[in-house]
Amino acid sequence: MVAAGVIAILAALLALAFHGPSDRRAIVISATLALIVQVASYAIARVAVSRPKRPIIIAWAAGMILRFAAVVAYAMLATYVWSLPPVPALLSFVVFLFVSTLLEPWLLHSQ
Repeated sequence: MVAAGVIAILAALLALAFHGPSDRRAIVISATLALIVQVASYAIARVAVSRPKRPIIIAWAAGMILRFAAVVAYAMLATYVWSLPPVPALLSFVVFLFVSTLLEPWLLHSQ
């Protein structure tokens, strides 16, 4: 899966900037959750692309709402419940979602 490879490369790059063990833990958790959110969002878009009478923009909007809700929920969970360092956790999560979102149109039209 292309998104998993891109997220892994980005995680390695972010690990160079954040050195602490809790920072790296936050990056790994962010990468895992971002991949789950991205796969769910891609599945929504893929279904819309496979049905010609359904507008793709509605599926992309649903994916954006899903990503936004995931960022808000992750911000609350990461900082208040899991006690992760907020800067590496949220920065990495948003970077993973942003870059994988940029790849989504290419992935949808390449299949």
